[in-house]
Amino acid sequence: MTVLINGAELEKIDQLSDNMQTIMQIIPEAVSWCEKSIADSEHTISFETDEKFIEQLMPSLHSTEILFLKRIGLLVGGKKLLDLPNNDVRDLYYFNSSKENVELNDLQLKSLFKKHRLLNDSQLKTLDQFYERLGISQHTLVKTASLNDQVCLYETLLYTDSIHEFDHTISTHAVNWAFSQANSLAKFSQFYCLYIAWYNRSNQIKRNQSSSATLNDIIEQLTPLVLQSLNCPIVTHVLDKKGLRHAVNQWVEIQKGLGFEDVSSGLLAIALNINLNQETNLIKQANDYMSRLQYQLASHDAVDAYVNQAGHLQMFEYQLETGKVLLSLSAQGCLSISGHWPKP
Repeated sequence: MTVLINGAELEKIDQLSDNMQTIMQIIPEAVSWCEKSIADSEHTISFETDEKFIEQLMPSLHSTEILFLKRIGLLVGGKKLLDLPNNDVRDLYYFNSSKENVELNDLQLKSLFKKHRLLNDSQLKTLDQFYERLGISQHTLVKTASLNDQVCLYETLLYTDSIHEFDHTISTHAVNWAFSQANSLAKFSQFYCLYIAWYNRSNQIKRNQSSSATLNDIIEQLTPLVLQSLNCPIVTHVLDKKGLRHAVNQWVEIQKGLGFEDVSSGLLAIALNINLNQETNLIKQANDYMSRLQYQLASHDAVDAYVNQAGHLQMFEYQLETGKVLLSLSAQGCLSISGHWPKP
């Protein structure tokens, strides 16, 4: 099978970049498949770039885009590896294939994982405690959760724990309500956090004896507004931080505004950043909040850009006075607001 990459025939593996060669060594059977394919000139397969070659190789060999580096306990998407510097990919390969005790490299591994926002298997397994504590281990959304779902839940629970001390009764109500709204574990995590945030506010409301607004009432009021706020610019080229600010500025200038990633992301962002006590003023508050956020994004640079652990999205992080904002860029080129996490 003749392998063409960017129009050039691949005659030997060392024609690939150093990073590509390292990733090929990480992917089981990839080197062997490539060598056999190069030797078979009867058929031709073509790829636009080295990256496209790697991206399509993994699903072809193993029906998944996710790799498990067992020795270091890392589940990671191929696109995430492609985004890492070559030296760091080489270190991951070395630690995963080394015969040394993993504990000997523990500090280096932790530093590497933290640098690139990677969660190891042990961290993700702490989610099991959450499932078991609330009796949801066998729920369909839990059993069918993807790596992206698990990472989203882990990160959302970290934030939720920072704004509310765990209470079994309240968490049970939150879980039941979130499952009634969500169609994936990632969306469940957002609705769970939304419930906890609302509960905190509702406690204040009861103490102040000012309102009897319910969460469903709030969702009913805000959903039409969020549905009108899902527009996103389509990006057709690679964005760095400077290019991102220019793109956001252009989008804001034509008064379209940067939309939310989806309905649950929008509902959570708004609910976390307005005063839920004022039930008769929610829409005005939400509109004012979204206008302010657009201005803040247009007037600040992102502090970081990275591919998420599953390799599905390019993420851009902003650190604003009002907290952390994440923008996501999908494989289809849609740039949108993924979340806005106010400081606890």
